[in-house]
Amino acid sequence: MQKTTPLKQLFRLAGPVLISQLAVMANGVIDTVMAGHLSSTELAGLGLGTSIYIIAYVSLLSVLLGLSPIVAQHVGAGRIGAIGLAFRQSMLLAVMLGATGTLILSQGSFWSQISGAPPEVAHKVEDYLFWCALGVVPALIVRAFSALCTAVSRPRLVMWVNLASL
Repeated sequence: MQKTTPLKQLFRLAGPVLISQLAVMANGVIDTVMAGHLSSTELAGLGLGTSIYIIAYVSLLSVLLGLSPIVAQHVGAGRIGAIGLAFRQSMLLAVMLGATGTLILSQGSFWSQISGAPPEVAHKVEDYLFWCALGVVPALIVRAFSALCTAVSRPRLVMWVNLASL
């Protein structure tokens, strides 16, 4: 029987997590390159809309980040049955938070108005936030799956999903 060293175990887990995060960042770079040909009005709408979206999304996502340590604790304690309950609760929470995020982001005219955006930019912000609102629930569900996979030492699935999204 061959024993793995802690450093080897760390690389086996951290490698896919690192690659996964690089793929997520690459998506942002690809989005930026694709948006490079847009007009200044469209870029202003995209920039403002992205700022609003990121604030809402990261706020909601931060609630779900508690799943990884909870699941890891269950794994470490040998309470495998408790993992399913924690995951189901996180999925329910992801859907509820996502619905809240969808409602918040679907109020594009409100966000445009309080930001003081000119009408031509405000229209772009509203369109952008509408489409972002539709993706909040699926994005949070994916993050819950990602947290579960990482907590049970199976980060490769998340890595492959993120690489496939490129």
